[in-house]
This record gives sequence, C-alpha cells and structure tokens, in this order.
Amino acid sequence: MFFLLSLVSAAAINNIQGATYLMTNDPAGNNIVVSAIGQDGKLSIVNTVSTGGKGGNGIADKSDKGPDSLFSQDSVIVGGNFLFNVNPGSNSVSMFSIDQADPTRIKLLQTADSCGDFPVALAFSSKLQMLCVVNGGANNSVMCYSVGANGLQGLPDTTRPLGFKQTTPPNGPLGTVSDVLFNDDSSQVLVSVKGNPPANFTGFIASFAVQGNALADKPVLNEPKGSVAPFSMSLVPNTNNRVLFTDAGVGFGLLDLQQGTESASAVVPVQGQGAICWSDFSPRTKNMYMVDIKTSLLTEVNVATSGSPNATLVAQHPLSGNTIDFRIASLKDKDVAFVNTPGNNAVQVVSLDAPGKTTLLQTLDLACVQGASSRNQGMAFALKNGKQNQKGKKGKKQHKKKGKGKKGKKGKSQEI
Repeated sequence: MFFLLSLVSAAAINNIQGATYLMTNDPAGNNIVVSAIGQDGKLSIVNTVSTGGKGGNGIADKSDKGPDSLFSQDSVIVGGNFLFNVNPGSNSVSMFSIDQADPTRIKLLQTADSCGDFPVALAFSSKLQMLCVVNGGANNSVMCYSVGANGLQGLPDTTRPLGFKQTTPPNGPLGTVSDVLFNDDSSQVLVSVKGNPPANFTGFIASFAVQGNALADKPVLNEPKGSVAPFSMSLVPNTNNRVLFTDAGVGFGLLDLQQGTESASAVVPVQGQGAICWSDFSPRTKNMYMVDIKTSLLTEVNVATSGSPNATLVAQHPLSGNTIDFRIASLKDKDVAFVNTPGNNAVQVVSLDAPGKTTLLQTLDLACVQGASSRNQGMAFALKNGKQNQKGKKGKKQHKKKGKGKKGKKGKSQEI
C-alpha cells in the first residue's frame, strides 16, 4: 500500500464532499487511486490501495493509438456502500467497503474469481444486491454474485458464455466486449460487444433475462441497424428502459428495451468523431454526455423521453489527452464530470454549468502516484453518507443553476 496522506491535511479530509476512484491497471499489481472531492469540486490525491489482483492490457491493433487498455467502460464502479473493480491480469474482481463518513477510506474485503478470462466491466443492482462481471478474453462470458456485508458469493446459475472468438488478452478494440448494465428494473442484464467489419463480425447488445438468482440460458440479441462498434451503455432516466449506447465507429445510438424491436433503435452519426466510447448522465442539465478518446471532445446531447428514440446534439466541449472513462457527480452546487485522461496520466475535472456550458476546473496530475500511467482505467465516485449517483438509477429533478460557464462548440442540432 502506497500512501500519499501527507498531501491532504486532516482538516481537508473533514471538509470533503466525497472521493473518486480509478485503477492503475498495473500488471505487476493493480491499485485503486483515491482522491478527495473538495468543496469546490476539485480533487486532491489521498492514497493508493492494493486490489489484491493484477492489471492487464488488451492488444491494440495498429489503427488504435489511444491508451484504452481494456476497451471497456465500468472497470471500476460504486454500488451501495461498496467499491468494485476488475483485475484483468488475474481474472478476478475486488470488493471494498467505503466509509460513508469519509469515502476516501476504503477497505479491501475480498478478491473473487471472475469465472472467465480477462474481466473488463461490472454492473451492480441495488434492488437485487447483485454484481455482474463480463469477461472479454478467450473465455468470454458473464457471471454474477450476490453482495453481502462481508463479500461476494458466486451465483453458479449465472455464468453464461458470449460465444464469440477472441484471445487472452483480447485483440481490439474491434470485436471486443465493451460494457455490462442492469436495465431500469433489474429484470435484464445487458452486455455490449463491438463489431469487427473486416472480420465480418457484427456487433450486438445481448440481453439476459434475470430469473431469481439465475440468468436465462440464452440472451436476446439486439443488432441496431447502422451500428458498428457498440461500446458503453447508460440508462436514460425517466424513459422506461431506454438505453444510450456509444458507438466507436459511428457516434452513438439509442435502444428502447420496452418495445424490443429493431424499429425501437436508432443510430446517430456524429460529424468529426474519432471514437466516441464512454457515456454518463447529468441530473442537473438533464443531458447525456459522451467522451471521444481520439478527439478528446465531450459531446453533449439531449435525449427525448417519449416517442420514437431520438436525440438532439447540444454542444461539443474540448478537453485534452485521450479522454476515457468518466463519471458525473451531483455536488452541492453543481454537476461535475471527473474524466480519466491516461494519455496525460491525469484526471480532468469539468463543471457542467448549464446545458451547452462547461468550465474546466482542474487537471489533476497523477505523475506522483506510484504505478499510475497511461494504463489507468475506470472512474467511480462516492459522496458522503452514500449520496453517490449509481449507474442504472433514475435521474433526479433538475436543480437551479448558478454562475457562468464556457459555451461548448455548438453542433448542428439534429434529431433522429
């Protein structure tokens, strides 16, 4: 364990709003980098904590110059009072407890077998107290655990193969596992897999029905027309199971799980996109945000909550340094995006001031953190007393906005 507690005073710890977590993904030993969220939304590095497992790196093809070593979203997540992460180099999942009075204090409870090769993403259901992991290597599969105060218990009737050809570590980014997600009422577990057009492999979103403590033997496969490489998945709040998925080959798409037909999906090309891959929702602006690893643009869209799936491009906000996984936290006076930027070995902190407006608050340099590098993966956060936004939760009511911010580059508004 490598501590940096000297960088943050005891008084500062008592005055924090919460903490962020990312993992170093170091093959020699994976660690969680813990940073305190200050009253102004800025971050201060607190410490690193061993996950008890090893990081791993996918094999990137020559066309991929980014630092996304897992080709996935949600390698680190918060669920309830717990922090979870994958250890792709040791085929395991780690579970930590989070001190709700001081979320910078985490304690490793368990490291469990992922029952597959090269785990890359996680999803948690607070309703079911269930955690699911998706493996992206040669033995690509999904499996789930029951979550208790003392650790994880594998659920044997949840291990389901995805059944496509890959290697360990996986060759990508095309043709690899991307993300896993519970739908709005936790009745389905979704897995996104990127297509690989040169290999004539079609990308898909697989939907496994949840049947008590089991998953259905076979999934329903969704292959949205026009999609190339489905990547992250995020529930669109207040839409009754509408999912936004990014697409590294096109832009993004929408899938209406309630209707469950091809006509209930739409794919939206984003002009000038390099590879839009990660996504999250802002409760205050009521917009979805996506990051592009190649252009480092933060793309903001407004998704319709009823009718046919459609969305309007609001703005594109410039960032830097090969942006990857990020999370949006609703702090006391603003929504803030914490953006993992391994290209610069940093985290960018972006205030979402209003629809179409952002302010870059900070670029936190991780150069002083042992093991942190261009391999850094994931992003999650917890606020004091468990007030974190959890993936899969419905959005909160819109808050009044204060202050001025920088307007993003306006895109040509386009509805699907």
